[in-house]
Amino acid sequence: MDLVLNADAKVDSVKRDPDAEYLSKLYDATRDEMRKAIEREMADFLRSGGSITEIEPHVMADPPTKPISGYGKGAI
Repeated sequence: MDLVLNADAKVDSVKRDPDAEYLSKLYDATRDEMRKAIEREMADFLRSGGSITEIEPHVMADPPTKPISGYGKGAI
């Protein structure tokens, strides 16, 4: 994750930096490295017997609850 943040910060400063082309290439290389790492990890996971389950977009893991107020319940 730090790679992404560092690359994003470098790309944001491209307008001020004379090495804009270098930074652009660095950003692209960082993104490519991250994609390849994710692909390797996913392939290893599937090879070791793991499976991927697609979840419907509207499904929530933690449904909303009614807010609870504690105002006025304690001693002053």
